[in-house]
Amino acid sequence: MPEHFLNLNRKKEDKRYNNYPLIIMLLSFLLLLSLFMPKVLAQDYTRWHLPEHATLRIGKGSVEDVTFSPDGKRLYVDSSIGIWTYDAQIGAELNLITKKPNEKVEVSPYNNIYVSFGLDNTLKVRDLTDSRIVTSLEMDTEDIRFVVFSPDERTLAFVHKEEIHLLDFTTGKQKGRLTGHTSWIRSVAFSPDGTTLVSADSDKTVRLWNVETATYSTILSQYRAEISSLVFSPDGKTLISVGWRDTIRFWDVATGTEKLTLDAPYTSSLAISPDGKTLACIKFSVLILRDAETGDIITELSGHTYSLNSTAFSPDGSTLVSGGGDTLFLWDVISGARKMSIPGHTYAVRAMAFSSDNNKLATVSRDRIHLWNSTTGEHKKTLNGGYRDLHVVLAFSADGKTLASQEGYNTHLWDTDSALHIITLSDHREYVRNSEWGSSSIAFSPDGKLLARGFRYSTLINLWYMGRTHKATLSEHTAGVTSVAFSHDSRFLASGSNDHTVRLWDVESEREIATFTGHSDTVFTVTFNHDASIIASGGKDRTIMLWDVATGESRIIKTEHTNSIISVAFSKDGKTLISSAVWYDPTVQLWDVATGKMKTIITGHTSGVYNIAFSADGKTFATGSGDGTVLLWDFNTIMGVDDVLSQQLAQDVNRDGNVDIQVRLLPNYPNPFNPETWIPFQLAKPANVTLNIYAIDGQLVRTLQLGNKLPGLYHSKNRAAYWDGKNAYGEPVASGIYYYNLSTGEFSATRRMVIRR
Repeated sequence: MPEHFLNLNRKKEDKRYNNYPLIIMLLSFLLLLSLFMPKVLAQDYTRWHLPEHATLRIGKGSVEDVTFSPDGKRLYVDSSIGIWTYDAQIGAELNLITKKPNEKVEVSPYNNIYVSFGLDNTLKVRDLTDSRIVTSLEMDTEDIRFVVFSPDERTLAFVHKEEIHLLDFTTGKQKGRLTGHTSWIRSVAFSPDGTTLVSADSDKTVRLWNVETATYSTILSQYRAEISSLVFSPDGKTLISVGWRDTIRFWDVATGTEKLTLDAPYTSSLAISPDGKTLACIKFSVLILRDAETGDIITELSGHTYSLNSTAFSPDGSTLVSGGGDTLFLWDVISGARKMSIPGHTYAVRAMAFSSDNNKLATVSRDRIHLWNSTTGEHKKTLNGGYRDLHVVLAFSADGKTLASQEGYNTHLWDTDSALHIITLSDHREYVRNSEWGSSSIAFSPDGKLLARGFRYSTLINLWYMGRTHKATLSEHTAGVTSVAFSHDSRFLASGSNDHTVRLWDVESEREIATFTGHSDTVFTVTFNHDASIIASGGKDRTIMLWDVATGESRIIKTEHTNSIISVAFSKDGKTLISSAVWYDPTVQLWDVATGKMKTIITGHTSGVYNIAFSADGKTFATGSGDGTVLLWDFNTIMGVDDVLSQQLAQDVNRDGNVDIQVRLLPNYPNPFNPETWIPFQLAKPANVTLNIYAIDGQLVRTLQLGNKLPGLYHSKNRAAYWDGKNAYGEPVASGIYYYNLSTGEFSATRRMVIRR
């Protein structure tokens, strides 16, 4: 055992070994404690596979598809950010395979593989455990719509325009190309023995194909509606289809004749149980279970808030999983009871706000406002306003005790401690009929006295005292108001509008001071720098304008965004401006305010970034995305503030009036991890650094000699200690709890980490 393990300075050899049983007892206690603290461990997934410089992920993305593993022990969820693996018995997170923007994935229900394809003209078959490539095929991937796997675990069929390609993914060779459809193919399915493939196109033509010869054997022309879903019965003798918002039909595969027709309006998707007795049908947010022989309704499973995207039976047929948007439920097929809800999945994050104490983060997904601990990612409360406006905006009061939400024509105030609704403010509105797309806006003044609100369907800006009593109406814009922001001293208000202008207001006199023109289209976002000398604005023209408040002079930053700029935010010192855009632009771009040049681009989301918010101390900023997640970023490491002169991250440790860096061992990331992790630390003075890794029983697993290090912050991936998850012999270690100990001679500290293979 090392001399400083668990910070126990033992000076004598015999004492050290005499205390060895105590250490084992302590570690065993920690292990038992972890078993009874699922809520703590459940937060570990918030740090899995983060992009560089990100420190936390809130939300798991929206649910797009669900699949059981062949043995039924795992559940694979294709989300908007990647593939989540869950324990199907207890719902615990096991792994996350992230995907890139514009990348599509499909998980096989027959073996532990998945397919990924994006815009790189390569279709890859990958292993679900470690993402290694099994085989790949170079081709035009832009027009691939979806892929399906054969039950014989050898063939992959993917739809490319009006053709179906067959790939032997064990060899990487193409087996055939199925041609004959004259319009977009909407659905394909393999027969249980893998010898037949069925496909349906938007021209209402259904074909049965011989997989071996790559020719079609039958055309079912009796279909009278577009097909949205096709499934075979387990014995392969019956084909079941659902017409788009129409009927469910049962067909005899051998003869091509129709056996049964059911009236099933608005049914969009089907799944059949392994024994062939039960049919699960998706109708909006409800699962309808039918008898697969007669078509009679057995029961209806409700509880989802929004429309479902996918459903699947477990291999033994006892469990049914359903997922859509932000919910994931597991059902008992026999009783119809809900066995489990897996939390954390979220729709697009449309709005976001930090509290001034940095402890709370509020987000909006659809009609739900969520409050999170911004340090741990733990979900605290849900404020259910009961509305479904896509343009809800949020703002915390200066003391963090009140949250304001603006949706539609109403402004709501919420108590963040009790999660109770306080009041709905009257809107004093004046409508404009024609309005561009864009959000409304709401802001508390930093001194806590006023609340400002702009509405995209009104030319007016309204001010309330303490968020209760109406103070004034500002009325100079000629089109809907899309953004409002207070200066940090609360003296000024800036606003952006569909009239393409930015306006500056004196809050005390309630008068317009200046009108800034220069944008060629709608202004979606405005913000002040730290001393209110500059206003930054962005909008539909994809440019950022920097306005000198004193002179009215402007500077333009031509960004590299590919869509409308929806959010801009200044760093605390005002030297850096961060921008983001909507829809399919997932980039966050950082700009030098003095020169207008780009500093860097950060990526990590898979969809447009709707919101940027800085914490009050300026060390962290959050980005909320259409992919259903919020990422928290370490601003200082992004800016390269990684040296001894960084006063923002330093402390006066010895209280001598001089700023020093405190020696610290920090949490590893990601944690849990598989197969690698980074361990950050910081040093107050030069030191010879050693990192030891121990198993739960106290046995030394690996020693990393980091060598002599200068004072500084070793936070980023290129500076932090790195462990590849292997022991001293180069062998991957087993799943479980491990401890890492940092020693500098005068300092020793230990932390815990978890490997999940």
